[in-house]
Amino acid sequence: MFSRVSVLRGMLLFLLCGSVASGGTPDALLTKGRALLDRGDFAGAAKTFTKAIAMDRTCAYGYYGRGMALLSAGDCDAAIRDFSETIKLTPHNAAAYRNRGWAYYEKQRMPEALSDLSTAIHLDPRDAAAYCNRGAVYAATQRYDDAIKDASESIRLDSRCALAYSNRSAFYVGRGGDFRQALADANQAITLDRKCSVAYFNRGRAFAQLEKFDIAVRDYTRAIELSPANANFRLFRGCIYFAKGDYDKAISDLSEAIRLDRRLSEGYYWRGMAYFVKQQMREAICDFTEAIHLDPKDAEASYATRSGAYVAEERYDLAIADASEAIRLAPNDYFAYLNRSAAYVRKGNHRQAIADST
Repeated sequence: MFSRVSVLRGMLLFLLCGSVASGGTPDALLTKGRALLDRGDFAGAAKTFTKAIAMDRTCAYGYYGRGMALLSAGDCDAAIRDFSETIKLTPHNAAAYRNRGWAYYEKQRMPEALSDLSTAIHLDPRDAAAYCNRGAVYAATQRYDDAIKDASESIRLDSRCALAYSNRSAFYVGRGGDFRQALADANQAITLDRKCSVAYFNRGRAFAQLEKFDIAVRDYTRAIELSPANANFRLFRGCIYFAKGDYDKAISDLSEAIRLDRRLSEGYYWRGMAYFVKQQMREAICDFTEAIHLDPKDAEASYATRSGAYVAEERYDLAIADASEAIRLAPNDYFAYLNRSAAYVRKGNHRQAIADST
């Protein structure tokens, strides 16, 4: 939903976290580090800020700048340490709280993320980026009404922020129902920034919910063109191809999503579904097995469908075991009961088969 690169555009608001004297080597290093950061040379920026810190251990901006470089490079743990040091040196630094909050979000540490972003807003009530980011945290915990309020406040404070419109579009989709507003927000985000890949993605999600699959594919394709390394964009387009019945294209997209993110359990599940429909049961079983391994707490659908694949492979004991596990996780899973009933029929246990079928 939220592209790290896009979000960082809204986050790279560098505030001077302490007094830096003009001239001299530390000041030159800080200036160089900021320039490297702006150019996207995160490794070079981190090294430069490290040199500044070595010359002055109380250089708050050195820690802040290095934290931004590390966050941009994806090293959230190290970024959190640097932002924490910045806050220790400058306790009222709203930007440090905002960006440490986003690092916590990336680590899926939502309580800490919410606390830091709320503190950033308390310290600077006009920080549009803090509202934008806190909205993402609310959405991640399915508090969509709060997420929409924060995105709306971000837009009020900065009406030119494409990301805030794009996020609010996603929040409307997540809450469900108001897809017209979701489309309007995505369109506004694209008007403000034609290269905002997440806006195309979120508009595609809205069209998908409206079952306008061809238009959704077009938007997902544009999102992929703009951000080819984003696994979720491939995942969602693959799911749309599956919904359209184009299973070969679905498998192609889902395989690319998995290549981009080997821990994408949804990618394995949906590719397994495509293989299952194509009657390629061995491949389906492998994918469902990997989905279960990656996300055992949300594996009911994988167990249920793998049980059907085992029935097709005449491996009835495994089918019964999987269906039983699916039922344990979701007692009302009709498909799991159906598969277990079919397995019991094949094994000659008609009494249990009848019990499951009713």
